[in-house]
Amino acid sequence: MRTLTVVAAAAVVIAWAAVVQSAAGDDPLAVAVERYANEDENYSQRIKEYLAAQAEDKALTAEEKRRYSNAYVYYGYLLYRHDKAMDAAQRFREAIVVDEGNPLAHYCLALLHKKFISLQTFQPAVEGLRTAAKLDPLLKDSCREQLVEIINTAKDKAEAAIKEKKENDAARWYLLLIRNFDGKTKADALEKLAVVEEAADPLVVTVERYAEEDPTYGQRIQEHQAAHAQGASLTAEQKRRYSNAYVYYGYVLYLRNDQNGAAQRFREAITVDKTNPLPLFCLGRLQLKYFGVNKEGVAYLRAAKELGGALTPSCQKQLDAIVAWLREQAEASIKRGSYIGAEPYYRFLAANFEGEVKADAQKKLKAAEDEIKAEKMLREAKYLLKRGRDIEGKKKLDELITTYAWTRAGEEAKKIRRGGKIDEKPDVESPAGEYAARERWIDLETANCIVYYKSTEYAKLVAKRVEETLKQVTEQLQYTKLDWHKDKCKVFVFDDAEAWAEFKSKSGAGSEWAAGFAYPTLREIYMDSSDLEYMIDNILPHELTHVIHREYVRDDTLLPLWLLEGLAVHNEFAKKEEKHDMVKAALASGHLIPLNRLTAFTSYPGGGSTALFYAESLVLVEFILDRFGNTGLANIHKKLRKAEEFEKVVKRALKLKIEEFEAQWHEYIRTKQ
Repeated sequence: MRTLTVVAAAAVVIAWAAVVQSAAGDDPLAVAVERYANEDENYSQRIKEYLAAQAEDKALTAEEKRRYSNAYVYYGYLLYRHDKAMDAAQRFREAIVVDEGNPLAHYCLALLHKKFISLQTFQPAVEGLRTAAKLDPLLKDSCREQLVEIINTAKDKAEAAIKEKKENDAARWYLLLIRNFDGKTKADALEKLAVVEEAADPLVVTVERYAEEDPTYGQRIQEHQAAHAQGASLTAEQKRRYSNAYVYYGYVLYLRNDQNGAAQRFREAITVDKTNPLPLFCLGRLQLKYFGVNKEGVAYLRAAKELGGALTPSCQKQLDAIVAWLREQAEASIKRGSYIGAEPYYRFLAANFEGEVKADAQKKLKAAEDEIKAEKMLREAKYLLKRGRDIEGKKKLDELITTYAWTRAGEEAKKIRRGGKIDEKPDVESPAGEYAARERWIDLETANCIVYYKSTEYAKLVAKRVEETLKQVTEQLQYTKLDWHKDKCKVFVFDDAEAWAEFKSKSGAGSEWAAGFAYPTLREIYMDSSDLEYMIDNILPHELTHVIHREYVRDDTLLPLWLLEGLAVHNEFAKKEEKHDMVKAALASGHLIPLNRLTAFTSYPGGGSTALFYAESLVLVEFILDRFGNTGLANIHKKLRKAEEFEKVVKRALKLKIEEFEAQWHEYIRTKQ
């Protein structure tokens, strides 16, 4: 009897496998269930029988397990046919719990994952198909066909991600192929990854490469916490496993733009296993991404590298990139004639790196410091000569030539000493006039502005951006009466970091770290040019918006601080995706600054709230422009100019209660792509 049962079962399996392999163009999941599990009108009764047996702790035969397992499969299939994919997946999982050896259950669950293939479902789809093929060799051909389709889909999705400038997603697809396949598939993916990872986030690539996807990370963390509470000692293997669970949790938070939560998880991972280089690498990359090049980020990467292992090349690559960037910034400053701008970069290299990098930085730092001293002496000599104090001026030139003859300032001093003249520039009626005259600035005039500058590298770009921003902001505010033709806006661009710092100090405006600020009442803007792209795309349009804004409302204290800064940030030409992501994450986590608090700010919030304040201000202004247009924004300003409270302004200008306005803003944040 047993022989007949086995023969009959084998015949059914052979028939099913043949149908699946020949059913080109059909849904393979439907074919498998319809032909192998057969329609089972009593599936519900079978499931009840199984649950009763479980309640009685009754042992089941292999035949009973398979019958009950297939009942769950058929139940899942019916849900699948009614487009209830999540419920269907749960039934297929229950079928596997009933009978782990049921190839049909593994096959169906894998095909469901494949049908909705994503970065999250790729792994279970591949593993499920391989398990089904292993449980029943007759399924090998059909599973192989499905795996080929998965490979092709992953390649297509990676290419699509590259076209959409989503290099992180592309890298993750290639890494999944590398981890799960061999031969030509793996070789091709490795080749493509080598190209795409240059533009991808190193943290994403590294975690995906060295910490395989772990959907059970939460359970592992609970295990560690329980062991810690009991004072249990852990093996090296356990420490690494638990440490990587914290890393993966941090990685999940990082992908959700929760940088603080991610950093905390990475630190916990280090506490669990101090020999694990992965969390050190992740913390280093996190520091560098959100705070720029800093000593903490470099220290974490160096510590990860010193631990050795597979991560060493990745750490070295990141450190090399930091060194190259710092050198590039220093050399760019020198090219612009600013050794003061170069000095901090060389000082950082000398303080945070070792070996050849340190020695080279120390050498260049000494040269930069000499150039800075020489430039200061030259400015002093010129100042004396311009004011008729020739004996003192020539003495200063001689001292400069004797001490720093090889510097740029030394070369210029020689020319002056040989009879060269110092050009006098007309005074400019502004706080920056002295600097403009002393530094021999040139002026470039347009319809609405005068740019005072020293380098032709950026003058036209600055003038063009002024006119672009002026047009943009006046349209947003519907401000048609602005006329600067007779009294133009003045823009002063500083090349010299020392002069910039001195000017900020004497003018009493601009914080120590400010790269630009404005005097709206004078219709003047002052900027540091050490980062040319940042100056033109961010600082200039931001400060010019403040100038226009103030003239439009006459008294900018009547406006909420978020409106002043939000419109200024909105008119910056740089990308703003990170600010949008920050606000979306804050709303989701319950950390969004409420509208009433946001409106109450009359000064900038300190600590970690500053970045969120600027981001929320931007998104709130963009919400107004997106939903109510320039007219809505202008109407708000007209009401605020009459010193009305913001709650009343919203009701009169936008016909909304303040609660409705805030609710719509939140919905905008959730749905904004």
